[in-house]
Amino acid sequence: MDIAILGQVFLGLTLAATAGLRAWLPLLALSVLGHLDVIPLNEQLAWLASPTAIVVLAIATVLEIAADKIPAVDHTMDTLGVVIRPIAGALAMSAAIADVNPLIAITLGIAAGGTSAEVVELSKATTRVVANVTSFGIGGRALSIAEDGLAIGGIILGLLIPLIIGFFVAVLTIVGILSLPKLLRAFRQRQRRTQSPSPS
Repeated sequence: MDIAILGQVFLGLTLAATAGLRAWLPLLALSVLGHLDVIPLNEQLAWLASPTAIVVLAIATVLEIAADKIPAVDHTMDTLGVVIRPIAGALAMSAAIADVNPLIAITLGIAAGGTSAEVVELSKATTRVVANVTSFGIGGRALSIAEDGLAIGGIILGLLIPLIIGFFVAVLTIVGILSLPKLLRAFRQRQRRTQSPSPS
């Protein structure tokens, strides 16, 4: 595989992983950078670089980041995120792989990008409920701020050193896939715990 294409794949995988933390932030980064011709986007997803997409993704990013700081809302967001964030991760990875056939890029995006985002989302969701329960929501807000930083830092490092960061993300994704049954069990237990009525 050409080194440039490998760099695009690893950048896409890194962006997909950050989508597991913040669904719209990596897509917003791709939109802005694509619009400015800093990085190329896959031709089938070039619409992401349109001004309309930038505005919509910017609004969605701000709303997501703000809502994630509210303990009563972040639970609902994590529940929805199990579906939304893998889709965002797949889109981000597919768009970042510009120099291959669009069908191959989309297939890679769904298989690797969606999986990476889902692993991160499930890990985040199961960790967040423990922080919220044990600290009356304060720990959850602190984790949310840390997740903002990780997402932004991951995007920046993925753009600067895609091969190194992408390899690291790939290893973590593989480990996460092997741990997926445990993550799913923990997520379901978390769901039951939060939905169970408190004893009077």
